[in-house]
Amino acid sequence: MSYAGAAALPEPVRPDHVPVELLRDFDHHTDPEFLAEPFEYLERFRDQRVIFSTAWGGFWVPTRAEDIREAYQRPDVFSNYPGGLPVREGAPPMIPEELDPPDHTKYRRAVSGMFSPRRVKELEDGIRKLAAELVDEASGKDSIDLVDDFAVPLPTRIFMARLGLPLENADLFVEWNNTLLHALGEDKQRANHEVGDFLRKLVAERAANPQDDWISEMLATEVDGVPLDPDTVVGITFLFFLAGLETVTAGTTFAFNFLARSPEHRAKLAADPESAPKAVEELLRYFSFTNIARRVTQDVHFAGVDMRAGDRILLCNSLVSRSPSENDRHDVVDFDRAAPRHSAFGMGPHRCLGSHLARLELGIALELWHKKIPEYTVADGAVIDMWGGTNMAIKHLPLKLG
Repeated sequence: MSYAGAAALPEPVRPDHVPVELLRDFDHHTDPEFLAEPFEYLERFRDQRVIFSTAWGGFWVPTRAEDIREAYQRPDVFSNYPGGLPVREGAPPMIPEELDPPDHTKYRRAVSGMFSPRRVKELEDGIRKLAAELVDEASGKDSIDLVDDFAVPLPTRIFMARLGLPLENADLFVEWNNTLLHALGEDKQRANHEVGDFLRKLVAERAANPQDDWISEMLATEVDGVPLDPDTVVGITFLFFLAGLETVTAGTTFAFNFLARSPEHRAKLAADPESAPKAVEELLRYFSFTNIARRVTQDVHFAGVDMRAGDRILLCNSLVSRSPSENDRHDVVDFDRAAPRHSAFGMGPHRCLGSHLARLELGIALELWHKKIPEYTVADGAVIDMWGGTNMAIKHLPLKLG
């Protein structure tokens, strides 16, 4: 993938109110050292309560779990509108994610029922069918790319089914998703416009001809007694598109990369595939792959430093989930851990709306895979490259099966 427009990125800058001793050379999008071992790289920051990076116009990175949790819980001070690093250009606003309370609250409440445990449970049979088909296809091969053959197709097919779209659009959706989440500059702007145009057309079609799908349901939903307008439905669908595909793909890639290298954990799952949901929680804890940006709305003393209105702050969820203050034996994967404390889905009012669906997809993926393919390893000589940014993920994962 190209990164057109990268030359126009903001120059490194240190604002006058940032102490020199807090500066760190940290770019979670492009730094090869970070991308080689992102979770281990983040652990370097624990020697300071907060650091400041000059990349992307500059941003703070708190390192303590209690500070990150507090920032999530204070959207009046740490706003999510807009939150991206860098700021997305040309994209529909992601509703309700890029709104703050009270607007966020009412729009989230309007669509939250679509992702309730009961509604998600109703999707289980369909998800199992799609996952079983992909596992069957993989089981007949000696080797696969876990990303291309399983981790991407599963959530993509589920998402497209819920939008009532034909599978021939799948490759285009995957390309758009990768570009929006991981490209920079002109490529990202182009994809923002293309996805926005596609979704506006789709919403208009559903308004004229409702079906049994998410968009038709949203068009029939009211906020303050008024039906959601088409632009709002486009913004909500744009959020579902980005979050729904990448979250499950990223979680699957990190889980399988770990399991392929850990015969003990793999054997434990193969011996008891129904324990997959419990394993998912621990793997989400150990590989909390999201880095969420917020904008500071007012001058504030926070995490021991003076932040100014307009500053940005990056909340790295791994720094919570792997914190020694959150879990005993925080630095190991333990499938017998009673109740892993983690922030893989964020915290506070903006916590991931689709977490129940993501958990179900990940649990089914691990369960059905290990029932049929209990033995697999990373292919000899494979180089594992990472995507950085808001959602970290593995680009390709060549596996040898059997």
